[in-house]
Amino acid sequence: MTDRFLTRLIFGLLIISALVNLIGALGPEVGFDALWYHLTLPKLWLTKGFLLNPPGDLLFPGLMPRLTEVFYYTAIKYGNYHVAKLLHYFFGLLSALVTYKIACKLTEKKMAIMAALIFYSSLVVGWLSISAYVDLSRTFFELLSFNYLIIWWQLKKDRYLVYSGLLMGLAISTKYLSLISATAMLIIILVLTKKVTKIVKYIASLSISLPWFIIAWKQSGNPLSPYNQATFQTNLSLIKFSPLNFITDIYKLNIAAQDPTTPIFFIFIPLVIIWIWQNRKSISSNIPIFLLFAYSTLTIIGWYMIPSFSPETRYVVPYIPIWAILISIIVQDKIIFSRQILKYSLLIIISLCILQISYRLYANKKYISFLLGKQTEQSFLTVNLPFQTNVFYDVDNYFKENIQPNQRVLVVGTHNLFYIDFPYEHISWANQNERFDYLLLQNSDIPPGYFPKDMIYNNSITGIKLYRL
Repeated sequence: MTDRFLTRLIFGLLIISALVNLIGALGPEVGFDALWYHLTLPKLWLTKGFLLNPPGDLLFPGLMPRLTEVFYYTAIKYGNYHVAKLLHYFFGLLSALVTYKIACKLTEKKMAIMAALIFYSSLVVGWLSISAYVDLSRTFFELLSFNYLIIWWQLKKDRYLVYSGLLMGLAISTKYLSLISATAMLIIILVLTKKVTKIVKYIASLSISLPWFIIAWKQSGNPLSPYNQATFQTNLSLIKFSPLNFITDIYKLNIAAQDPTTPIFFIFIPLVIIWIWQNRKSISSNIPIFLLFAYSTLTIIGWYMIPSFSPETRYVVPYIPIWAILISIIVQDKIIFSRQILKYSLLIIISLCILQISYRLYANKKYISFLLGKQTEQSFLTVNLPFQTNVFYDVDNYFKENIQPNQRVLVVGTHNLFYIDFPYEHISWANQNERFDYLLLQNSDIPPGYFPKDMIYNNSITGIKLYRL
């Protein structure tokens, strides 16, 4: 196939992948964490006060950095949660664009688009693109930070180092895990410059994230709340390093996880090893390539060292674009690899991308009836919400028609509260001396100290019962 045809094919697949993800992004929200706190917190801020986190153990993630949730707060306040979902979707598209821009600095246009496709068609990115999580916004900020790090080294102008630090600070303001990436950046800057002044300048730029640590400290006494020292215990298996265990974990990450990254990375490990070995003397002198390898190595070590985070593939999403760029560079090296190897490498990559896009289309087909107007949002959510995980939803409009704005409901057992649209308090933060009109139980028993008069509602689908107090 000609280069022109291949470029059009890769770009076409990227567009199709974006359209497939848009199908899910336009549908109702069913993501567990989105309904647990990513959307619930911004909705509560509308009534309880901006950035105020309810006490108790249910919404403990609300003490973490919440920059993306601030965006969602604005979306819900002036629009609805569908706007919040689309925001996260567009962060995925922007991340693909930045992947392309970085790759263009290091390889030809065709392979730069390939890098964007490898990233964007990965199964975990496809899944995240349809829910109001925060991992794609973190990816965008980290990736843009890495882009400015390359520009800083190429142009030798410190303002780009500051831009890189500020953007990494925004990533940290989105998720604590970006501290791993920030540490990797600091090590790289120190190795490249051996100047403390550069480190100080970068750390000063990171301080844009400081308010989130102060808020967590004021509300809980722990600046890294809800995490504690045990969360960040070093994985001793790294000290007693076992290559077999590491390869097993990488296999799980790329292939066997519930929402894996992409098999492409695991399949091409042999080619990566060969390429590194053949270029071992020149990598350190090619700074952009060195940055890619150093950043990939340091961040994956950081991920592997913290076992509390290791099982979740979405935590490594910001690193996928870097891995994709490396693969795109390696599979076009005509000096090291034969034409046949490169030909079959491109065929494998494109075939796997098509399979991944097809899988995401199959997973998103449930949204099509809703988008075509053949199914209401209520009907869709009644069928697709996992009520066994104690998600609230008013499947029959009973609460909408019977709970008055001046009445208050005490909620017990429900874990995901986002779809509650009446005045309520959850038992995890409610004051026992407060007066309530109703007691709502979801797959739960009546708590001590409450004596309901009679049960007035019972739904076998949702597991919800309502008592008059």
